Amino acid sequence: MTQPRQRNAVRTVLLVAALLVAVLPGAVGAQPAALKVKVAEVKASDNACLKYLPPDWWLVANVDIKAYFDFVAQAQQGGGAANPGAAMLKQYMQMAQMFTGIDMTKDLQYATLILSGDPDGDVSFLGAIKGTFNNAIVRGRLAGTLGQGMKEQFYGGQTIYAGGEAAYCLPEPSTILVGDTAGLKRTIDRMKKGSFTMPPSLKKTLDRTNARSIVWAATRPQVILNVKALGDWRRDHKAFCGQMQAIEYLSVFFEMAEDGFLVNALACLPGAPQAKRLGAYLAGRRDALLKTEGSNVLFCSFLVMSQVAADDRYVRGSLHLTGKAFGDLWNTKVIVKPKP
Repeated sequence: MTQPRQRNAVRTVLLVAALLVAVLPGAVGAQPAALKVKVAEVKASDNACLKYLPPDWWLVANVDIKAYFDFVAQAQQGGGAANPGAAMLKQYMQMAQMFTGIDMTKDLQYATLILSGDPDGDVSFLGAIKGTFNNAIVRGRLAGTLGQGMKEQFYGGQTIYAGGEAAYCLPEPSTILVGDTAGLKRTIDRMKKGSFTMPPSLKKTLDRTNARSIVWAATRPQVILNVKALGDWRRDHKAFCGQMQAIEYLSVFFEMAEDGFLVNALACLPGAPQAKRLGAYLAGRRDALLKTEGSNVLFCSFLVMSQVAADDRYVRGSLHLTGKAFGDLWNTKVIVKPKP
């Protein structure tokens, strides 16, 4: 296997690990309960960068940069002595502004990452940055700082600046696309064809994904679970893998609670019967882990602090990082069975 393919395989395994860690604590945390999976007040489906999704995408993640810096500013209010970490962050942002002409605390709204292609082969990366910055200023500043390292290529009415394997363009006002040259050209071709139509099941999933979350992500589990690097794992976990293969789309996001926050995983299945089966399977796995098979202390802690519920064609798992959940964990009695 070539080094690029090795890097792709490692990247894929890490993504799968992150996916399973995100969904499992909420998935096996409790018996199915009554829940209505509602449309979010601020929907992830309204993200303007989703129009850049290629047909073969399998992971999209979004970071709300403005919300992050608003949170940092609130945390620093009334903080007394200067925080060394905050001072260092401010220095880095000043350097970035000199380099790009963008004030990260004021000119950026969010950044979206899209991975597509063959997870076992060539993975295409596309990053989209949206904000209120002036394209002409950014273009001029980057031309001055990057210098001769980037070569101009004119394609489809756009200017692509390419250097080595990396490239960028500014196709729309206050928008930067970053990726490889071939990927940017494919994106420009799709933009020229007109409006983007989101698959209905994906739209319904992202309608129910809270875009107020500083970070949210969505994936197509079927693509990730079928990578060659996970062949042994699939053979060892046939039942679990078979259940996960039924999921069309899976999103992960955060929500604030009165005494903490929730980490949510929302799975969209083809219909209500499949969602009911998945919920029942996960509840059964929960009972087996707690009453028969056993698990380590850390994972059992996740079980105590989690909940799962099915509603129509959706299964939602939530990891409760709240004061009440930690109280329930503290009051839970655990009996360690000695070896025979």
